[in-house]
Amino acid sequence: MEFLLLSKEHRISTIHGENPMSINIPGLEIPGVLTYPLQLLMGSSSGIGIQEIDLIHSKRDRALLAFSLLEVLLVLALIGVLMGVVAGNAGAFISGSNYEPPERVLKRAALDAVYFSSERKRKSYLSYVEDKVMFVVTDSEGVILAEHKVYSKLDEDILEDEELVPEVLFSAIGPETGEAGGATEFTESQLELERVGFHSGCSQPFEVTISFRGDSTTTKFDPFSGYVLADAEE
Repeated sequence: MEFLLLSKEHRISTIHGENPMSINIPGLEIPGVLTYPLQLLMGSSSGIGIQEIDLIHSKRDRALLAFSLLEVLLVLALIGVLMGVVAGNAGAFISGSNYEPPERVLKRAALDAVYFSSERKRKSYLSYVEDKVMFVVTDSEGVILAEHKVYSKLDEDILEDEELVPEVLFSAIGPETGEAGGATEFTESQLELERVGFHSGCSQPFEVTISFRGDSTTTKFDPFSGYVLADAEE
């Protein structure tokens, strides 16, 4: 920065002098750290002139500009690759956000069945509509009181894929036999239910098995509250 303060006469005498760094300007001290930069800018005894220095600087500036352009191109290429990856998996992202786990939907539907049977003082029923992939709560006449959909948007592609449509089985929990309890005397087919009835906030003991996307879970419900039994959910 001190070089900018030198007069034209000082710069000329320094450039053509035998020892550029032996310049002595009264009242001006040049730190040693500026020795090399000043020698480079002013020229040395080898005869480097101002025009040659300007040419060197011009080439260096162009090199820096080209390097910056290369960086921009690399960033753009990286963005293009990332966009391709995102676009390729967009279908999976959309599909994953289009549905809610059916077990969670079932729990809300069961609580709704408890609520309507208690609030209306009439019997309500909990069932599953496979072609619409939703749990419904109805009254004795079949009027729908509440709908709980698994998919926010249902289309033919989903309905045609068996793995994407939950398979739901309602079963009553039969009374256990023997002194210490154990298996029931009823068969699985005898315990199967098309729907679960609720009256005054209570239901018969029941469980629901759901097969969905390769997984199968069985959830048992408390007949007096409609909540899931904590030690029975698998």
